[in-house]
This record gives sequence, structure tokens and C-alpha cells, in this order.
Amino acid sequence: MPLVGTEVDEDAPPPQLFCHLAEGTDATLLPGDALPQIFLAPPRNSESLKAAHEWAQANNVVLLPTAVCNDDLLALARDPNRVAVYRISSPTQGETVSGILPIVGTADFEPGVVQFYKIELGIPDGSNVNWVTLGEVHDQPVVNGPLEMLHAEGLPPGEYYLRLIVVKDSNYVGEPHTITITIES
Repeated sequence: MPLVGTEVDEDAPPPQLFCHLAEGTDATLLPGDALPQIFLAPPRNSESLKAAHEWAQANNVVLLPTAVCNDDLLALARDPNRVAVYRISSPTQGETVSGILPIVGTADFEPGVVQFYKIELGIPDGSNVNWVTLGEVHDQPVVNGPLEMLHAEGLPPGEYYLRLIVVKDSNYVGEPHTITITIES
């Protein structure tokens, strides 16, 4: 039954149950048992779309999803046996940055299981990298949101690393998610 004041479009197809991964999505973040799915392409004419969706649902056939999976949907698909899902989505690998900017991404975990996450800045020093924690450690999960702030204006121009670390029982949960960025003046 529709909510009061809302209109129901009788010709609209039902809501989608699937989404597709955008090009470049890190598939390693999907549950280990995730499998590729074959979809039936929907008709191009809008008059047949609703009937096609109804036929597909009645016959257990999935039409090609038009919605792109976002971090919120990917977090819902998280393998319950996986302790955490974590990645930096902005800045992106190899991006040139300046000024003050948020480091955006996902650090999704059960707070009772994982101690915290933190963002570290890697400063190259010859063949070594010196790691410095940015801001504080965080004990609450974040899904597709700000993880920390980067104050690039206080750093000399050059190549740096950002890494997202999730910690459980004083050990890393998997390998840190690391990207390279370039800071310009």
C-alpha cells in the first residue's frame, strides 16, 4: 500500500534487486563466494519494460541492472566472515592534490571485533618510507564517508603515500590499503 500523498506509477518496473560494478571497482572487496551473474538485456522501448520485468521475475530471470553499485550497497554485501571492508576512494591512486581535503572511503567493521582504523601518510626518505598517523585513530565504522583530513598545504611538493589500516587485537586486519598521491604547491 502506498504512503499517503505518494503516487504509484503502475507502468514503472519494480525496484531492482541487483546493481552492476562500475569500471575500476575493486572486486577483491566483494565476499569470497561472490559469483559473476549473467543478465538478460531489457527491451529498449519503455512500453515493454514493465512487462519484461514482470516476466523476468515470474521466470526467475534477472534483467541487466541499470543501477551502479555504490559503497553502501557493497558494504551490505560484505562477507560476514570477513572482519572488515576498507578502502580509500578519494583521493584516487596517482591523483595530484593540494590544500586541505578529506580522505574519503570505507572502513566498515563490527566495533566489538575491530579496535580501530587509522590513516597514515607515507613520506619517502630515500629507499625507506616514514609513516605518520594523520589525525586520530577511529573506533567507529565509516561507509563511503570522510575517514580523515589531509592538510597538503603544509607539505613540500612531491610523491607521498596514504594508507588505511584496520587493527584488531593489536594486529593489522589484512594488508593496509595503500595509494600513491602527488602533492603540488
